[in-house]
Amino acid sequence: MNNDYVFDNKGAIPEAKPVKRELLMKRQRAQESITRYNRNRYLEDFDEMRNAVVSLYYTLQPHLMEMEASAGRDFSHLHQLQNHPKPVEDYKEITPEDEKFWKEKFRELQQALYDLEVTKIALKKRSKPHGYEFLNGLDHTLGKREDPGWRRLKRNCINMRRLLRKDTDLVGLIYGGNRTGKTTLSLQMCRLIHKGKPEGKLKSQQIIFQDEDFKEAMNEGEQYQANHIDEMKLLFHKRDGMDTDQKVRNKMMTTYAKKNMAMIGCDNNFYNIDQEFLSDKVDFVIRVPKRGRFEFYSKGKVGKFKKGDDNKPITPTPDFTGRFPDLDPENGKTDPLWKQYREVEDKKMEIEDDEKTEEEILHEIANEVEQNYEEFKKELEGRDPIISDELIKYEYPDLSTKQAKTIKTVVEQKVDLTSD
Repeated sequence: MNNDYVFDNKGAIPEAKPVKRELLMKRQRAQESITRYNRNRYLEDFDEMRNAVVSLYYTLQPHLMEMEASAGRDFSHLHQLQNHPKPVEDYKEITPEDEKFWKEKFRELQQALYDLEVTKIALKKRSKPHGYEFLNGLDHTLGKREDPGWRRLKRNCINMRRLLRKDTDLVGLIYGGNRTGKTTLSLQMCRLIHKGKPEGKLKSQQIIFQDEDFKEAMNEGEQYQANHIDEMKLLFHKRDGMDTDQKVRNKMMTTYAKKNMAMIGCDNNFYNIDQEFLSDKVDFVIRVPKRGRFEFYSKGKVGKFKKGDDNKPITPTPDFTGRFPDLDPENGKTDPLWKQYREVEDKKMEIEDDEKTEEEILHEIANEVEQNYEEFKKELEGRDPIISDELIKYEYPDLSTKQAKTIKTVVEQKVDLTSD
């Protein structure tokens, strides 16, 4: 069906509702990528085609899952696309079977769009100028309905709450890039586990930023308490496994277990965390690949994580995926829990800033890099190896580029990078 409408002297055609607009845009992008590949037959175009089809699937996925739950439909043939395609090596030949698979999946996705009536669009003139609205097709409020994956995660949180009362304890890790919503997700999960409902505040004690907060939560926290840890690596860092403070914290985990507590920690990188702690304590891991989206991995799946060349996990297929709501939406009411978090953050981080100057912080990081310089060492062909300021910046994302280069210079003066 042709969805390109032209209205003479009627003003600009309005945008579709956000959900529908995104789906139609990604369908068009996938169609264009297929056309481009058919014309050029380049490996890059083949990769782009596959990625565009997968992107369309992930945007459509929550609506497919809702249709499966409400109407008994089966879209298992499309859920195969949950595995992201790896780039095609230069030497690989693209087989007719490869082409057929991806083009067939695109056709199936198009059919799913028709099943949801996303492409069945009717326009109605309203009284105001430029007043056209989409009437048929995907329900206007569908994008605001509860995501099936989020609904499933909430049920898991309630089950975790019950497990705590059956003499157990729980640890979860949420990892992902900056400003993807890790804290937002963690706070909501802690609230559900602690209160059993998606509303209300936590105690300030349950929001942990640093070592003293952790000790307070362990010593003074109540039975079955759920705690949010803003940066897990500050408490259970992989390079601090033999550090005295870390040993103390590990011992305090006995108190945590006796009180049947839950804790959910956030971090930028899965491999920032002490691997022994991950193996012994962590019950589930959630990856936040982009803002508002999550992938849930149970303990069995976490055991299958493999370290990639970029120091990030190569993960198996998640148990389930979904979208989680924002606590501070741009066009909505801010959740009191988010306001509380910001107040606690300002108060606790102000104390921390008063205790340490910038120079002291840089000195501490420089010492850490020096002690583990092999992890920041970069081999250069035909030249002496160097300490990479990019790796330092990646490991310590709060540093500025200038600060990372300062640490690089300091460490290079202290260590012999040419020795084996």
